[in-house]
Amino acid sequence: MAAINKLTKIEIEKSDGPITLRDGGGLTLVKSKSGKASWIFRFRFNGKRPEVGLGSYPEICATAARAKAAQARQWLEETPQRDPRVEWANATAVVQKPKNEPRTFGEFVEAELPRVTSGLSNAKHKAQWGSSMRTYCQPIWHLPIDEVGGDEVAMCLEPHWTSKNETMRRVRARMENFLGSAKQKGHRDGDNPAAWSVQQHYMPKLTRDERRVKHHATHHYDDMPDFWDALSKRPANSARAFQFALLTASRSQEVRGARWSEFDFDERVWTVPETRMKAGLEHKVPLSNAAIELLNIMPRNGEVVFYNDVRGGQLGENGMRALLLRMGDAAINREGRMVTQHGCCRSAFKDWAGDKTAFDDQTSEFALAHVGDALFRSYRHKTALDKRRQLMQAWADYLTRNEASNVLPLVVGG
Repeated sequence: MAAINKLTKIEIEKSDGPITLRDGGGLTLVKSKSGKASWIFRFRFNGKRPEVGLGSYPEICATAARAKAAQARQWLEETPQRDPRVEWANATAVVQKPKNEPRTFGEFVEAELPRVTSGLSNAKHKAQWGSSMRTYCQPIWHLPIDEVGGDEVAMCLEPHWTSKNETMRRVRARMENFLGSAKQKGHRDGDNPAAWSVQQHYMPKLTRDERRVKHHATHHYDDMPDFWDALSKRPANSARAFQFALLTASRSQEVRGARWSEFDFDERVWTVPETRMKAGLEHKVPLSNAAIELLNIMPRNGEVVFYNDVRGGQLGENGMRALLLRMGDAAINREGRMVTQHGCCRSAFKDWAGDKTAFDDQTSEFALAHVGDALFRSYRHKTALDKRRQLMQAWADYLTRNEASNVLPLVVGG
């Protein structure tokens, strides 16, 4: 028989992975790039060359691994041969986990996704939880969940930490959520390796520019009337949807999902159901003269207000972005960035309301459906609908250059 017990402790400790260290007699130590090491025993049985894991190093020391390998070789020398895998399985008095109980990190994530996303009303946000985990956690997707440590979490985050910092921060928080849940359910022990207190020591330090939050690009409010004119010249329904979003300071999903049954033309109010609102609360939007006029020119081709020009049905989530791409220079702001629907319809409105009108800040917050925390809502039951009606009319008059409007004086020196 070839030499056995060839490895020394120094050789094991000093070697850098990835590498396979042969101890002889079918016993090897496989070391990964991160430094994790596992014992593998390879043998011949019934004309095949199977292998079996004997445990991680240093939890299983060389002496213990060699003893198991020696026992296996003894079984293989008997007549008839005895399969070490079967012998070890029979000798182990460990109660097996149910087959449907998740063992790997990926299995646990998939099993937990319905729970962690159950409180999200936005279908896109729900999908992002799963897609981000599957994309960026692929290096550890098939790793046993109790073997995920700080190195493994960093392996997923570090390659993209600088280029996609905001996304990676979300992924880290999601990993922390899943790993914390795994501990609570008895799948792992110890501290959470995805916690920022751990991962901050792995991640590269960002420069000030890299740390700066990149807000949704928007036109300056001084340029918004020109942008409105550019939209008015576009024939697509996506342009009408964009204009309506501007007039109502609404999010894309709220406008794209608009149904005729949600509008009360007598009261001049659009009621957006809670299922399409980010905060999960019904939102009543007062309609300006321009908003009513826009709705009146929209054909009634079914229940959907802003339908897809080509295939019918609801306007797709990329419809307004595609419109901006087609608009060329009209969609480029003073900083040279292409504007976004969210930025123009909400950020520009907020800046204009704060700089150029005498309306209080809470009124514009209500217009944006920023309803405050639970404590605030427990005291403030109304949402200033009458004041918002005046504010939205002033905003519509500003966008459309209706200079005859004197709804509210501008702030002097604002």
